[in-house]
Order: sequence, then C-alpha cells, then structure tokens
Amino acid sequence: MSSTVKDMLATYPADLGNIDQAKLTGCIEAVATLAFFGLREVAASMETAPGGGHSH
Repeated sequence: MSSTVKDMLATYPADLGNIDQAKLTGCIEAVATLAFFGLREVAASMETAPGGGHSH
C-alpha cells in the first residue's frame, strides 16, 4: 500500500509544506489498516489486553 499512498501524496494538488511525508505515509497506512480490519475488532482486542478496557 505504501506506493499507493506515496503516489497519492505526490499528486496532491496543494503544497504539503514541511510535513514529513514518510511519517504522513505511515499515518495514512495505519488509518487504512484500522478501517480495513475494523475498529470494533481493535477495540475488542484492547478490552482483553492487560490493563485495557474500562471499569464499570
């Protein structure tokens, strides 16, 4: 997916200024991964992790 994100940033019509494009690429990939696997599954895994979850 990295080359797709890099291509997207390369064709973005506005100047990205001093943004670290490697970090931005990583962030976009992380968001896409969360969207792909579903936040519900991620949240469920956090609930079962030691120290995770909420106290009711």
